[in-house]
Amino acid sequence: MSYRELSVTEVLDVLRIWLLGKGYRAIAELVTADRKTVRRYVEAAQVLGVARGGGVEQLTDEVLGQVAQAVRPGRRGKPGEMRALCRSQRARIEAWLDDGVLVPKVRTLLHRFTGVLVPERTLMRFVADEIGRARKPKTTVRVADGAPGKEVQVDFCDLGWVRDADSGRRRKVQALVLTPVCSRYEFVWPCWDQSVDTVIEGMEAAWQFYGGVFAVVVPDNCKCIVVSADPLHPRFCQAFLEYAQSRGFLADPARVRRPRDKARVERSVQFVQGSLLPGETFVDMATLRETALQWCLGTAGQRDHGTTHKQPAEDFAANERPHLLAAPATPYDVPEWLSVGVRCDHTITVACALYSMPTQYIGETVRVHLTRTTVKVWLHGLLVKVHVRVGKGQAQIDAADLPPGTAELARRDGATLLKQAHAHGPAVGTYVERLQAGPAPWQLARHVYRLLGLCRTYGGKALDAACRQALDFDVVDAHRIAKMLAKGLEHRHGEPPRPRLALVTPLRFARSPDEFATLRATPASPEPGRPDAAQ
Repeated sequence: MSYRELSVTEVLDVLRIWLLGKGYRAIAELVTADRKTVRRYVEAAQVLGVARGGGVEQLTDEVLGQVAQAVRPGRRGKPGEMRALCRSQRARIEAWLDDGVLVPKVRTLLHRFTGVLVPERTLMRFVADEIGRARKPKTTVRVADGAPGKEVQVDFCDLGWVRDADSGRRRKVQALVLTPVCSRYEFVWPCWDQSVDTVIEGMEAAWQFYGGVFAVVVPDNCKCIVVSADPLHPRFCQAFLEYAQSRGFLADPARVRRPRDKARVERSVQFVQGSLLPGETFVDMATLRETALQWCLGTAGQRDHGTTHKQPAEDFAANERPHLLAAPATPYDVPEWLSVGVRCDHTITVACALYSMPTQYIGETVRVHLTRTTVKVWLHGLLVKVHVRVGKGQAQIDAADLPPGTAELARRDGATLLKQAHAHGPAVGTYVERLQAGPAPWQLARHVYRLLGLCRTYGGKALDAACRQALDFDVVDAHRIAKMLAKGLEHRHGEPPRPRLALVTPLRFARSPDEFATLRATPASPEPGRPDAAQ
């Protein structure tokens, strides 16, 4: 099997089945993982203290994250050399298979053309996984029913056309049919579509109908729950896999186009289609579901079954109900998995709402587990953030996720800024209260940041004195406070100003100020007899 990184949900499934007492080989057959991969995850869990007799409560989100990090601390590279060789010779391999050549002979021919002897198991896996030429059994046998209360088979079927009261038009009605293997006591859940929400809704109604949960569920390979159909390693969507883990049952889907793998429910589908809807008239889906419930209790449950020759309802109550798992006491919250990117503003968008993320995850693509109440963020199998879910258009911002010094401004947290101001002095706190009382909150918020920044430069005592003096003159301006501190004018009335640094070295070429005087002396009176006296 080619390498595939297990998700957190699949790791939980591996450990949960191991806690139930299954071996490595059995777990590998039930989940999409190699036996060696299963062993590595189980051994990593044992190192962390997970004990087989401790119960499922040991598998917390933190433990799962540590197990995933321990098993796969880095990412693997491209496929192996043998798989790459098979891919390069795919056209030649398909041509041999079309001619009826078996895989062992294909291995010999491939060795003859390429000079490389590919392992037979590798070639068989390549043919089965990528070409889809698994060997088909030519004969079959009847499969035993198994233990009572152990297995229930599930399938979808078309019921017909019903007029929808909400839209006023005719719509095709489908049904989710569940049939226990031993008693054949059918449960029918009419629906409009095939989706994972519909499957979960129908199964929730079935567990209430049966009074418990079956240990094994054999569904069809519908795309809503089976992502990749494979006879040996089917892959489920994470929503259905989490639902199976929550209710405690194992899902074992039938093979593609192999109706005999779920023959009991296939036969029940024919009975449902021919008995429930024909000749009836329904006005809405609620009425149809109520009629289907009464049909299951009466017509289907009280009839003489052609194979068992028992009444299915009585047979189920006597032989299967005592062996069921406990019925769920609370409704199931259908989760949703999303892949979103962390933006540069420290947020992600989930279901039209914003949630904050720490700075180190900016630029990463994270996996989000969304329920009705919580938003869990995972990265590489590690839980990195948990938020309480908010409505559309709202935001859930954690101040611890924002860079230091920006949380107050980003959240418009004036109370925190005021608390910081009071820590520097009562006058500083009063000054900030005056600033915050103004009509322009964002401009005045910048004044507050400017004022708090002056404390780092001049100290809290000097800032408190300057604010006290400015308040005496009713001057509310951060720039004025900065100028006062720069000139040393933060002293109160009657107090001397702060001493300035004096010149300790006299100037070398200093001159007297009298030498720069510009006033002229008064001219003396002219002596008699001189030529300028007449002038």
